[in-house]
Amino acid sequence: MKRDYLLRGLIFCPECGSRLAGKARYGNRFYRCNNVDKIAGSRVCNGSYIPAEQVEHAVWNAVSDSHNNPELLADQYRKQLADSQVTNEFDLNKKQITLALKRVVVQENRMTDAYRNEAIELDRYKLEMNQLSARRKTLEQQQE
Repeated sequence: MKRDYLLRGLIFCPECGSRLAGKARYGNRFYRCNNVDKIAGSRVCNGSYIPAEQVEHAVWNAVSDSHNNPELLADQYRKQLADSQVTNEFDLNKKQITLALKRVVVQENRMTDAYRNEAIELDRYKLEMNQLSARRKTLEQQQE
């Protein structure tokens, strides 16, 4: 007998974050984590069975509440948007630090090449390398 799972593929495992799939067990409908090792065929996550009726009822109530109170939905949208912007700013900052670290490495290599090719004196080489090392340490601390 085919069963309907209204939230199939739309909800995620609270244990590992994988999608939940519909599963019939003892004549009842459940959602279960779909995280399975494809090669061994064994279950990777031991997330428990979640009664489908319970989850679907909770989702239906949340949708009904948002329909009856559109400001609730608008507030949630604004919160998600703000969270997204914070994440995007964090990711951008992280990328900028990574790029700056790569530039420092390139500059260190160029200084070393210049010293090896006798284009600069040892004193200047040490000074430049100390400045670059300090810059790298500052960037690495910001990265943490």
